[in-house]
Amino acid sequence: TAMSLLVVLQLGLGVATWLVKYSWPTWVPQLAWVQSFTVRADSMTQALTVTAHVAVGSLILGTALFFVYQNWGIMHDQINSDFNAQQLILAHQAASEIDMDLEDIQVEITILKKLLAEALESARDEAMQSVLDRTRSKGLTEIGFANVEGEILAREPSIDRAWPDATDFLEDCRWDEEGNMVLGPLRMDEQSTVTSILCSRMDSPEVEGSLLFARLDVSRLIASVTRSIRSGRTGYAWVIDENGVFLYHPDKEFIGQSAFAIREKRMPYVSFAQINHIMKERMFRGEEGTGVYISGWHRGIEGQMTKLIAFTSVKTAALMPESIWSVAVVAPIKEVAEPV
Repeated sequence: TAMSLLVVLQLGLGVATWLVKYSWPTWVPQLAWVQSFTVRADSMTQALTVTAHVAVGSLILGTALFFVYQNWGIMHDQINSDFNAQQLILAHQAASEIDMDLEDIQVEITILKKLLAEALESARDEAMQSVLDRTRSKGLTEIGFANVEGEILAREPSIDRAWPDATDFLEDCRWDEEGNMVLGPLRMDEQSTVTSILCSRMDSPEVEGSLLFARLDVSRLIASVTRSIRSGRTGYAWVIDENGVFLYHPDKEFIGQSAFAIREKRMPYVSFAQINHIMKERMFRGEEGTGVYISGWHRGIEGQMTKLIAFTSVKTAALMPESIWSVAVVAPIKEVAEPV
């Protein structure tokens, strides 16, 4: 290699420099050409040899520093890539857990529907309460019956709280092409909580063609999975839908808000072009991948910083085909380089 040749040349110049300054060592056989060698102080040969020795030494040092810099860049990129690969694993795990929780809720509702078709009215409320107790930690907040006009016939918990009017209630019910229940449109209530409903058609003991409905706190569901995620030292997860609305974020002020609008509002002088592009061109399409972007804060610390991001979508039969929930795991890039 070039470095090897430079080292060999430097060794040769080192020997030559010794000879032009001090002559041959006494232990060298005193042959005629050795005895005829004469050291001439400040001669051109001496000056050129010494200069070449110093110059090649400097070249070796510069080349070595260049290789160190180049290898550091390669190593730094590899570290970032490896870290993002770990973040992608965390995103996959979170997306899978969200899917499993939604599936568990659907199964509970399906079992309840079959049970209520045969149960006595006296056992109805107890059965609904039992389902609610088992699924409350996963975000289920209310379950009940409604007739075809949207009038609520029974519900748990049995509290005096206004429900959207009949038209809104029925319009929010959704089923896939095979008639299976899927989550309806996302709504934000007066507490800035993102909610949705699941509806299952059934024949209740009272009214033919009634609906079994379940109200879901989407933010709580997702938070139960993502709240504990730590990537590196302080990295965290956030989740958006296909419109860029935060379904979960460690900063509660963000939940239910447009990611584009809330970022611009908080830090108008920071360019969010990179993360906006990632969201629009990849996350909104249900893709998965990794990248970097500029942010203006991290866990209460404000200021422009670069973050690593890994993202994937939630693959679940509980969402409408056009609905996309995308899980992102992010961490400041400076934390990734700290141990190096």
